[in-house]
Amino acid sequence: MENNSKKFTVVFLICVVLSIAFSYYNFVIKKNFEIFTDEETFNEALLEE
Repeated sequence: MENNSKKFTVVFLICVVLSIAFSYYNFVIKKNFEIFTDEETFNEALLEE
């Protein structure tokens, strides 16, 4: 019985870590994507001049 609860705790912790890492990863990607699109429009503005 103790083994099963330990296993469950490990799985639960892994799930929590993965969800935190996933949301952090999404946040970073969105931030980088916004910066990238800003640079793209900046380059287009330079090309137009």
